[in-house]
Amino acid sequence: MRLSPRHALAGLAFWTLIGHAAPGAQAAQNAPTIVAPAAAADTDMARAAPAYTAAHLQRAEELLDAMNLNDLMAFAMQAAIAEQRRIDPEMADALERLFKPYVTRDYLVPEMREFVARNVEENSCIELAAFFNSHLGKEVFARVIESKRTGVQRPLEPTPEEREQLVKLVQSKAWSDFGRLQAGLGQEFKRIGAKILPEVTAQYNREHGK
Repeated sequence: MRLSPRHALAGLAFWTLIGHAAPGAQAAQNAPTIVAPAAAADTDMARAAPAYTAAHLQRAEELLDAMNLNDLMAFAMQAAIAEQRRIDPEMADALERLFKPYVTRDYLVPEMREFVARNVEENSCIELAAFFNSHLGKEVFARVIESKRTGVQRPLEPTPEEREQLVKLVQSKAWSDFGRLQAGLGQEFKRIGAKILPEVTAQYNREHGK
């Protein structure tokens, strides 16, 4: 079975899922709503990205790590592969094996750090990473992933201090930057998927003597 462009497009599905599964999408019904403000992502700058300081890129990596990229990748890939397996089990197995090396922190964080730096200022990276590394931030992330898996969103029960923290966060420049990041996340994963697709296709066809 040759991995044709038509079949290989199925392998891009989980990159789009990853973009939609970004943490921080929404908090509980009885807590301040955590929806990043609508903002246009600076994706057009990708073709002529400015240079960033080493410190800014490091902060961008720290933000990606705080967003628990490994868990996000695992969730998105499992969801996409499960859907593909329902349609074509053999192709699903091939896609899972071929794409797995790219669905890792070591590949994605260096690949994405300039995208993050374009959309999130250095100080905002620091503030957002601190939030996502906090108990409350981890709980928000966990509830978002849980709601994606189950279709049920359990409400958070923040303490008064945590509620105040949320209110300050959604009013901050950092959260505005995060909105811009979220706006372009799906497109960024499509870019990465398109970049690796030729490599994956070539690898599959080599293995099958095509």
